Amino acid sequence: MNFPASIMGQFPSCTKSVTVRVDGTVIRLKQKGEVTVNGVELKDLPAWVNGVYIKRASSLFIMGEETLKPILQ
Repeated sequence: MNFPASIMGQFPSCTKSVTVRVDGTVIRLKQKGEVTVNGVELKDLPAWVNGVYIKRASSLFIMGEETLKPILQ
């Protein structure tokens, strides 16, 4: 929804896309359930992409989960 910023607090909003970058891989979760990896559309879900598990959480939502690993020095 493209409402003026002055009235945004009064209306619901919808995120157009979320971009996740992991070790040089760019994963983009877009509206309408579209997922791209480095610009190439990913059609088969669920999928593991560079340590990120991407799945369809419902008919409306896509979810990405990453297991964070501690770095010991």
